Amino acid sequence: MILGVFLYRRGLSSIAIGVVLAAGIAGSAAGTIFVTFRADAFGRRRTLCCLSFLTALGAAALVFNFALPILIAIAFLGMLNGMGTDRSAAYALEQALISPSLVPR
Repeated sequence: MILGVFLYRRGLSSIAIGVVLAAGIAGSAAGTIFVTFRADAFGRRRTLCCLSFLTALGAAALVFNFALPILIAIAFLGMLNGMGTDRSAAYALEQALISPSLVPR
């Protein structure tokens, strides 16, 4: 919600805000699919580092004034999440990394 207000105050229209948020959610879904099928082959630690870098890239995109197409692309690649919760590909990978011995019985 706050992300929508922030984008509105930057001068984006309601449709542009919806497209940016949808691109971020689509990027998060694509990242989660990648983590599901390829994280072990790519390496879990390396994948988590790459996802963290991409998330920082998505947050940094909000600081600078990019044109709308570039903002949409960065929102997708950075898995920009406007829902206020961490339900991204990194979260799915972190849950897979939790040791079974740490889970209460």
